[in-house]
Amino acid sequence: MSSLCIDELRSACSEFVCEAKKLRQALRNVQAIFTRGVYLAGAISGVTPEFAAGWRQKAGDILRRAGYTVYDPTAGKDLEHPAANTTLYNPAEIVEHDLGDIEKSRIILVEASRDDVPYWGTAMEVRYAYELGKTIIVWGPTAPSYWLQYHATEIFETLDEALAFILNTFGPFGKSALD
Repeated sequence: MSSLCIDELRSACSEFVCEAKKLRQALRNVQAIFTRGVYLAGAISGVTPEFAAGWRQKAGDILRRAGYTVYDPTAGKDLEHPAANTTLYNPAEIVEHDLGDIEKSRIILVEASRDDVPYWGTAMEVRYAYELGKTIIVWGPTAPSYWLQYHATEIFETLDEALAFILNTFGPFGKSALD
C-alpha cells in the first residue's frame, strides 16, 4: 500500500473518531435531559467542610424532592481529613468522576459566593459544562467576572433564587419540592 493510501486511511479514521466522539456527546446530552441531572459545582478547597457540603445538602434535598438526580462532588468524601484537598484522593479519579457527572447532568448549579477562594476546579467545571451545552446557573457573586457572565445561563445573588429559577423553569418532576 502506498504512503498516500495510508495517509488517506489515517485521515479517514481520524475523522471517524472525531465524529464518533461528537455523537457520543450528543447522546449524553439527550440522556441528561431525560435524567434531569443537576451537578453541584462550587468551592471545596479553601472552605470549611460545613460550607462545602452545607449548601449542597440544602440544594440536593430540594432538588431530589422535586424529582431531579443530584450529582454532588463532596458525596462520599472525608472533607474533615487534613489532606482531603491535597493528597488523600487520586486527582485523575476525582476529575474524571466529576467530568462524568457533568456529562450526565442537564444543569450545573454553581456556587460562586466567595472572594477568598480561587475556584480553580469550579471554573474548569463551568467551562466544560459550557462546551457541552449545559444550562449553567450561578449563585452568589455580586460583581461576577466577564468570564462568568459569558458562560452562565443565569446569575443570582442567592441559592434560594437559583433554586427557584430551576424549579420554575424546568419544573418539579415529582411531588412538590416545598412539601
